[in-house]
Formats: sequence, structure tokens, C-alpha cells
Amino acid sequence: MDGINNTCQFCREEESKRYIWLTVSPILLVNGFIGNLLTLVILLSEPTRRRVSALYLVVLAAADLCSLVFGLIPIWIEVQFGIALSDRYTVPCKVRKLLHYVSSDMSVWLICAFTVDRTIAVMLPHRMKIICTKRRARMTTGLILALALAKNLSVVITRTLEADPLTNRTKC
Repeated sequence: MDGINNTCQFCREEESKRYIWLTVSPILLVNGFIGNLLTLVILLSEPTRRRVSALYLVVLAAADLCSLVFGLIPIWIEVQFGIALSDRYTVPCKVRKLLHYVSSDMSVWLICAFTVDRTIAVMLPHRMKIICTKRRARMTTGLILALALAKNLSVVITRTLEADPLTNRTKC
């Protein structure tokens, strides 16, 4: 009898997960795309483009868009339509995972870099123009990208397609 109850519980959990994916994901996708695209349009306009902090926010918006494109969209398409975009070939699987992980890691560290930039602006306003330069912001952003790539490069080596015994399909 326990096996039947556990199976029913598993079914309810799976249905709940599916419902959340189908309802919450489109909201996140629409808001994420609109918000990040508006951020890019505004921050790339002439008056704000000159600010050092704008560089961090532009790269952050681009990284967040990449996280949506390579992370959320493929999973949502698989749940919604049953189509696994990168589960047929190894190379798209590896590239999608790498880009998703790198962009997600970059988002976190760009927020940290932006926070340090703003902290310096508040705590040391007279030295801000010396410390927080465009050149340093570009170097910091490049370093974050290089470290995120280095951290996640193992995905290219270790990630392969695996057979899923439950569905009898390959999974990335």
C-alpha cells in the first residue's frame, strides 16, 4: 500500500512542478526580456553611456538575457511542448550548458562589482573618479568573464548525453 501512496505523491509533485513551469516561466520570460531590453536601450543612450556604473549594468542585462535564452527557454519549451532542443547532439548540449552557467555566474559577480563601485562612490566620493574608471570597469568585467569561463570550462569536457531510463530518451 505504501508503494501506491508514494507513487500518487510522486505524481502530484510532478504535476505541481509542471504547473509551476507552465505558469511562472512565461511570466519570468516576458518580464525578463522586456526589463533587460529596456535596460539596454536606456543605458546605451548617450546621456547614461558615459557613466562607469552603466557599463556594469549593460553587461549585467546582457548576461541576464543569455541566462533566459540558454537556461529558462529550453527547459520551458521542453516542459510545454515536449521538445528537447539540445538533447539530440552533444555539441549543442555542451554549448548551451556552458553559456547558461557562464552567464548565470557573470550575473552574480557583476552585481558584486556594481555594488563595490557604488560603495566606493558613496564612501569615497572625492576619490571615486580616480578609483572607479571606465578602464577598470572593463578590466573587472573581462576578469569576471574569464573566471566564469575558466570555472565552467569543465562542462565542455564532462557533459555528455545520457540515456534517461524513465523516458527512454537522451538527456543533456
